[in-house]
Amino acid sequence: MSDLEETLKNLQIEDCIWIIYIFLSIMAILSNKFEREYTLHHQKKDYQAFHFLNLDNGIIIFFIYLYFLYRAYIRYKKEHGHVNLKKDILNDVSFITNIFFVLAGLATILVEIFSRTNEDMNLLG
Repeated sequence: MSDLEETLKNLQIEDCIWIIYIFLSIMAILSNKFEREYTLHHQKKDYQAFHFLNLDNGIIIFFIYLYFLYRAYIRYKKEHGHVNLKKDILNDVSFITNIFFVLAGLATILVEIFSRTNEDMNLLG
């Protein structure tokens, strides 16, 4: 596959990811609605709903981050040492940044999973 074809294919995938982000944003707003309801009325169904939506969002975002990490790794392997120093540094920074995003996504998922065990900590009184 030529570089042009690969770039166009990656841009199509990114278009799909942006559409997914629109749905994730809607799910996050819905999650906030359930969390607001839980904060006001302390009903278990609202608690479960907002945690379910948060966990789903976290998992989907984690896989999106993995995709970007994979792309950064491919670019790193392909171009490292073959272009120029500036491009190498930018690719290195991009790759390292994507590693941090994947780790942050994983941490977010773990926080959501472990926060479900402490249903009502009553932090507000």
